[in-house]
Amino acid sequence: MSKPKMMQLKGSKKVQKSELIESIKAMIDELSTVLEGRKLNLQELKREKQQYQDKISRVRQDINKHLDLLEEKVNQELGGRYKEASILIGNDIAEIESSLKVMSNYKNVLDTGLKNVSDIHVFLEMNKIKQQHSKRSELLKKRLKEIKHHEIEKLFEDKWVNLITNLTKIGTVTIRSTPLDVKSGKRGGQYLTDGIFVPNDKVLLVDCHGRKVIFCTLEGQVHKELSLSGDPCSIVQIDDREAAVVLCNTQNIQYIDIVNCKLGKLITVNKQLYQAIGYNGPNLIVRGTDGNIYMIDRTGNIIKTVTSGYNTYYITCTTDRIYLTSDDKLVCFDMNGSQMFSYTNDNFRNGQGISVDTEGNIYCCGFDSNNIHQLTPDGQFIKLIVTDITEPRGISFDKTGERFLVTHEPNNVTVYELQESV
Repeated sequence: MSKPKMMQLKGSKKVQKSELIESIKAMIDELSTVLEGRKLNLQELKREKQQYQDKISRVRQDINKHLDLLEEKVNQELGGRYKEASILIGNDIAEIESSLKVMSNYKNVLDTGLKNVSDIHVFLEMNKIKQQHSKRSELLKKRLKEIKHHEIEKLFEDKWVNLITNLTKIGTVTIRSTPLDVKSGKRGGQYLTDGIFVPNDKVLLVDCHGRKVIFCTLEGQVHKELSLSGDPCSIVQIDDREAAVVLCNTQNIQYIDIVNCKLGKLITVNKQLYQAIGYNGPNLIVRGTDGNIYMIDRTGNIIKTVTSGYNTYYITCTTDRIYLTSDDKLVCFDMNGSQMFSYTNDNFRNGQGISVDTEGNIYCCGFDSNNIHQLTPDGQFIKLIVTDITEPRGISFDKTGERFLVTHEPNNVTVYELQESV
């Protein structure tokens, strides 16, 4: 082989080797990336497994608690029913024994008591016993029909039917409501659009038409009123000491000291704001009059803009989700502005206030449908938790998640308490 051809062959091999090395390196990089991704997937899988195990543990604790309450309730009911039935049976026994005594006395009189007496005396005495026996026999036959063993069994049977029903309802909740008749200023001008629970067993209500917020007790007695510089519509609690209310059609958000019941700082945002406000931990989430959702820091600087495409009425937030109502729909976004899900229902019309309990369940007010829907954290319908209400607007849970308040027509507020059913 000539020298130039040898040089050319060596050069070709060198190029091929270099290309092969690069290809292998690329494959190594890709494999490493995929491997790292799968390791992260495994870690996430382990975390998810632990989360579900923790949830199962909590469910077990809840079930044990419900079973303890159920056992106590059933024992009380069965004890009361047994006492009632045993008294009834005891009275029947006493009545039957008394009748037996009378019948035995008649028999003794006829067997031995009429010896050595005149026939006329025997005739008269037998006629007297016959009349008494005939009258008593009719009463006894009627009474004996009423005293039946299966009627006593039925008393217990009803309770066992109730027990089976109760067993199917372990862990469900019932609602107890307490209306607050809040009388503040001129009644005709009051329009309560939202509210929250605040320290010292009080609630803080938003009076849009009155341009004020109202601190009142859980009995509805007004404690203090604070006038505002604009029309408040929606309020959100920031922490144990502070809340914030958006002033509709202005650029302002008003902070409120909920411990000392006084106004705090007024901040200005470089956007015209509308009626909805939420809080996700570090930042406020508000709706602008342009329809956009703005993430704002505590001083009023806009951090992010979300174009929702919806006519937003109310907003509530968790650390990683934004919930809003728009017309006949509830919509959920993540904090990057990506829509996660939406909820509609034929019996959910003109959605207004939203709140989330400690388990992540969602509660949304149907203003025109006159009800409150309870949803799972993923937006699946659970139940109509409140139906006997007129035009509900704002809704808010306390920090325990055991009660919530609702502003509604006729221009008032009701506190609802969730109670476990057994």
